[in-house]
Amino acid sequence: MKIEYRFELDGELLKVYTSGIAEKLEDTFEYAQAVIDMVIKHGSKNLFCDEQNLKHGLDSFDTVRLARQIKEATPWVGHVAILVDKHELEEANFYETVTNNRGLFFMITSDYDKAMEWLK
Repeated sequence: MKIEYRFELDGELLKVYTSGIAEKLEDTFEYAQAVIDMVIKHGSKNLFCDEQNLKHGLDSFDTVRLARQIKEATPWVGHVAILVDKHELEEANFYETVTNNRGLFFMITSDYDKAMEWLK
């Protein structure tokens, strides 16, 4: 199953709602590139990704490669909050560390209110 997503613009905040399985690097980067393209199109300053219905299956090596590809494809450094299912949080925290180590501002949580507060 590929990654499915839909966008919602809320002022300067771009919201993305996803579902599916992120188990292939190519599919996951294709999703990320679509998000980056929408951020550019709308001039969004911050990004909220609701990935509670997205199952993550990348191994550590592909997670690092994904973060590098996103850094190279991202023309701005805004804040990104990603909401994940609490069962995915431990794995997602590794991705948060990897992206932040590359100069991006990602916060990954299973708490919606915490994500929205961080984006303010």
